[in-house]
Amino acid sequence: AAQAFFKKKYSPLIYYNQALNKNKKNLRATSLQDAVIEACIAAGSEAFLGTRLSSFSGLIKILKEQQV
Repeated sequence: AAQAFFKKKYSPLIYYNQALNKNKKNLRATSLQDAVIEACIAAGSEAFLGTRLSSFSGLIKILKEQQV
């Protein structure tokens, strides 16, 4: 639902390679490979607004700080 909302509101500024599906067996909605790619893209962005206490946002913050 959130993915469709943001796509509708911010298209064509938002890109994604696949729709997220609810997975009741596992909390991960994307593959680990997709998560690494997304973190690298976000770390290379000019600005990133993360989520407080999110380990994924924390990783992106660390990656942004390590860039030369």
